[in-house]
Amino acid sequence: ACLRRAILTNELLDSVDLHGRDLTEVDLEGARLRHADLRRAELERAKLSKADLTSARLAKARLVAAELTAATLVSADLAGADLSEAGAEGASFRSACLDGAMLARATLPRANLGGARAVGATLREV
Repeated sequence: ACLRRAILTNELLDSVDLHGRDLTEVDLEGARLRHADLRRAELERAKLSKADLTSARLAKARLVAAELTAATLVSADLAGADLSEAGAEGASFRSACLDGAMLARATLPRANLGGARAVGATLREV
């Protein structure tokens, strides 16, 4: 099933396996994706505002220009993820792993990064 531009607002998708899937421009605003497997997923320009991605696996996911305003990414694995130009105002990355992540030109005002790890992350123009 093709999920490009799918509208999945407020859906309950805990533990869903979308590893490597193309989710370009998908609308997941307000969706619950706790423990979801989104490793290597293509989430360019995805709408994830207010989504709950607690403990989600997003390692090496591509979230370029994704909208993450007020999203919850507590304890999420974002190692090696590309969040370039993502909008994450007020998002919570508390205790998340951002090791090796690309955050160039990402907007993070009021984002909570308490306890997050970002070893080797690229933070240019954040």
